[in-house]
Amino acid sequence: MKRTMMVIAIVMVTFSLLAGNGIAASKAVVLKAASAWPKTHDLNTVFFKFCGMAEKRTNGSVKIQWAGGPELFKASDLPTAAAAGSIDVFHSAIGYLARKIPEAGIYDAYPSNLNWENFPRVYKEAFTFLGPLVEKKMKVKPLGSATTFAFYLWTKKPVHTFEGMKGLKVRVHGGLAPHLIKALGISVVTMPSTDVYMALERGLIDGAYRNLSSFNNFREYEFCKFGIDIPLMIGGSPVFISLRRWAKLDEMQKKALADVGNEINFITAKFWKGKSEEIMSRLKSEGVQLFDPPPEFRAKWLRLMAEGGRKAALKMSPEGAETIIGIIEKYAR
Repeated sequence: MKRTMMVIAIVMVTFSLLAGNGIAASKAVVLKAASAWPKTHDLNTVFFKFCGMAEKRTNGSVKIQWAGGPELFKASDLPTAAAAGSIDVFHSAIGYLARKIPEAGIYDAYPSNLNWENFPRVYKEAFTFLGPLVEKKMKVKPLGSATTFAFYLWTKKPVHTFEGMKGLKVRVHGGLAPHLIKALGISVVTMPSTDVYMALERGLIDGAYRNLSSFNNFREYEFCKFGIDIPLMIGGSPVFISLRRWAKLDEMQKKALADVGNEINFITAKFWKGKSEEIMSRLKSEGVQLFDPPPEFRAKWLRLMAEGGRKAALKMSPEGAETIIGIIEKYAR
C-alpha cells in the first residue's frame, strides 16, 4: 500500500511539474525585435546572439522574435516605434540618437576611441552617463552593444594628399562624424545607409565614410576601390528595450537581460576585431587598395579630426562633451 501511494505521489508531482512548465511556456513574454539593418547584414550577427542568450538565460520565459529591418521602420524612427509599442526591442547605432541626445553623437564618433580590448570598459562607463539620458528622452533602455567597428574613408579615385580631398562629396552618417570629415576639407553629404550604393552608382557622391561591414555588405567596393588606412572606432550599436516593456518583466527576467547585455560587450569586441580582419582581407581580394599614409599625413589627419571633433562636441553639449571625451580618452589607444 505504501509503495502504491508513493508511486501515485511521484506521478502527481511529475504531472504537476510538467503542467507548470507548460503554463510557463504558454506565458512566455514575446518581444518584437527590429534593426536598423537588413536581417542578413553582418551588423546583426551579435544582436541575434544576444536574442538567443536572453531566451536561454530566462529559461525560455522571454523570447525575442524578429519583426523586421529598415523595410519596417527607418533607423531614426525605431525609438519612437518602441516607445509606442509597435516593437519592443531594437538594435541601432547610438549615433542615430544624436539629434535628441547630443552626447550620444559625441560618444559615437569622438576620434580617440581606437582600442578594441578596452571597448567594454568604455561602453560601461559611457553608458553610466548616457543610459539615464536615453531613458528620459527616448523612453528606451540600452542593454549592451552588439557592434563596434572601424570607419574608413573610401573613394572612387585615389587620394594621397589633403589637397586631393578638397571638394570631394562624401556620404557621412550623423552625430559628430560630419564635423570630423569637414575638418579634413571634405564636403559632407547625408543620406540613409541603404541609399549609398545608388548614390555612388549615379555619381552623386565621390565616396563614403563607412564601416567595413556596411561597405562590404552593400557592395560599395564596386565603385570605391580606394581607402585611407586611418581607422576610427565608432561607439557601437546598442540593443535597446522600451521602458514600457521593461516595466512588465519580472526581476529575474530583468537581471538576465541586463547580465546578457554586459556579457555581449565582450563578445562584440572579440567578434568584430576578427570580423574586421576577415572583411579587410576580402576587400583586398576585390581589388580595393588601402593607402598607408606617411607619419606626417597621419599626424595631421588625427590632429584635424581631434580639433574639429572637440570644437563641435563642446558646441553640441558643453558639459556632456567633457564627460564623454574624458571617458574615451581614458581608455584610448
